[in-house]
Amino acid sequence: MITSYRLRIFLVLSLFISLILSANSAKAYYNLVKITRVVDCDTYKLQNGRKVRAIGIDCNESKRNKKLYKDTKQFGIDPERLLAQGQVAYYYVKDRLEGKTVIVDCKKKDWFFRDLCYVYLPQDSEIDDLNFNRELVRKGYARAYRKYSKEFVPEESLAKQEKLGMWADS
Repeated sequence: MITSYRLRIFLVLSLFISLILSANSAKAYYNLVKITRVVDCDTYKLQNGRKVRAIGIDCNESKRNKKLYKDTKQFGIDPERLLAQGQVAYYYVKDRLEGKTVIVDCKKKDWFFRDLCYVYLPQDSEIDDLNFNRELVRKGYARAYRKYSKEFVPEESLAKQEKLGMWADS
């Protein structure tokens, strides 16, 4: 009886762990797709129904929520100022991306089952496609998300130095 109970617990835990691991190790994909809705500065809804989050960056919130107040404590900045900066960034992204066809280079999923992706704007010339994640940090609309990557730290340093976007008042 005890062995049967332990076996059931083991099977349930094994299933749970395998589901978590499979969600986190989703296959990477590279696609040309239309963005139908900008949810916030770093999260977008695609025409195929998927929701993606821009990898390596973090934007200020454009709506009042728990993360806004968490960021207020973390950065020591007034919530109204963070909110205003988040709304400016949101409208910039909305203008640049909503309804546009972009290239997404997705690497994995986050805990909210969103695809974590680099977003590229196709260029009309021979130069490389524009990495939109990098552009947001470089213009001061987002910060490098150091918790997961240091990739965009140089762009953040330049935006701070030039007092762009969220760094204008610092």
